[in-house]
Amino acid sequence: MAAMLLASCAAAPDAKQASQPLPPNAPVALAVMVAPPPPAGTEFKELTGFDQKSLRRLLGAPDLRRHEATAEIWQYRSADCVLDLFLYRSSGRYRVAYAETHSRGAAAVSQSSCYAGLLARHPRLDESRL
Repeated sequence: MAAMLLASCAAAPDAKQASQPLPPNAPVALAVMVAPPPPAGTEFKELTGFDQKSLRRLLGAPDLRRHEATAEIWQYRSADCVLDLFLYRSSGRYRVAYAETHSRGAAAVSQSSCYAGLLARHPRLDESRL
């Protein structure tokens, strides 16, 4: 029995079969949820230098905001991951100096997937309201 299970796991579908769309009555367990890509010009690596106003416009209010003597730490959380932003005062404003993500569970979540998911959950704010 175990040998049959291992053999079925090892058999990979051929390229033609893998590229076929799922039938309309496919079980929900087969569907894969993919977060939309972030808007152009707002990649994770481009957060460095963003000030507080720009961050709020892009990601909304942080889920956690911690003040330190010389820094602010902003944290955005989803069910799968956390984005930590470290802001330091520069030219009279706090700006992102460093950003990192980490998974909240056992499954690894890439930086780009984490960031895309956080972008998708926050509505864009009208600049005139900031």
